[in-house]
Amino acid sequence: MLSRMTKQLTRLGPEIRNPEVEDQYLQAEFVRAREYAKPLILALAGLFLAFGAADFFILQAPSTIQIVLYIRALFFVMVLWLYRRIDTLTDYDTLVAWLTRYKVLVSAAFLLICIVYESPNLIIQSFGAFTLVLAFYLVPNRWLNQMAVSLTLISVFMITAIERMTYITPSELAAVGLYLTLTVAINSISSHQIHHHRRLQFINGRKLARMSMTDELTRLYNRKKFNEEIKFWVNRATRENIPLSLILLDIDYLKAVNDSMGHLAGDAVLRQVGTVARRTIRKDDILARWGGDEFAVLLPYTRRHEALRMAKRLRQAVRDEWEEPMHAVTCSTGVASLRKEDTVDRFLHRADKCMYAEKNMRN
Repeated sequence: MLSRMTKQLTRLGPEIRNPEVEDQYLQAEFVRAREYAKPLILALAGLFLAFGAADFFILQAPSTIQIVLYIRALFFVMVLWLYRRIDTLTDYDTLVAWLTRYKVLVSAAFLLICIVYESPNLIIQSFGAFTLVLAFYLVPNRWLNQMAVSLTLISVFMITAIERMTYITPSELAAVGLYLTLTVAINSISSHQIHHHRRLQFINGRKLARMSMTDELTRLYNRKKFNEEIKFWVNRATRENIPLSLILLDIDYLKAVNDSMGHLAGDAVLRQVGTVARRTIRKDDILARWGGDEFAVLLPYTRRHEALRMAKRLRQAVRDEWEEPMHAVTCSTGVASLRKEDTVDRFLHRADKCMYAEKNMRN
């Protein structure tokens, strides 16, 4: 099962192969990422500003100290603006774009400080680069973006080290480069696994949610899900004065089919009636297996005369599905339209009463 779920993800990224499901995942992830990112970027910006205290002990020239503090303060002010801006964002891609800019901005600020520093120390500055890389993987983002920004940072840092930092040996430079590269590699592998497992959890959660609201035999909504839908629509229809109708459909003589041909044949009839009903109703209608040999169709924005026409179409469609008279399958329907005084139970009771009245007429 796990291998089948894994095949639904791309190797690079990773992303869910189905674009629609990937979009649903990103929208769900957006809510979590936005709330998680806000305090995190503020805390990291505060930490970056606090590192200015060390500048007083390392730097000698007051003008250099001023420039470095200006850079740190300017970055902190820009992060405060971003902190407020995040609340206005409405989708994951836009959030990711702004968080990527945040990482580019802090990288630029860090590298600019390295350039401004008087005789920057490789070991001290490499600790700063190391800390930034770790922070980049804490801030929510796409996996490829995290890796690209981190690799760009250490590449430019190593070039800066060669150009600006004196008294360093090739072995020291190689060691720092190796440690920073390993840091990016380890964090990238860990981040890839996290992104991978979150998507697997999302896929598995969707599957479990679908199973919890689906009838196993007909693959239609089950009674539990239909109860949720009818409660929602009755409340909405009552509140907004929306026409709402209900059709209950019962297969005639299904017990006789089970007794004469076996329960597998009866199950086949139930599945086929469900397929016919799904094919007949409109896109926005809500179809469910109500239980046993009964189905329910909820019709939002539908008045009684329209629901009666739909019930007639359903009966005709079921009758036409079985061409051989000896194997003919028919059904009875009951129709009710919501009244102002109706509760869910009264609404269902009136449709059920109409259905059995029709069934008794057939008998």
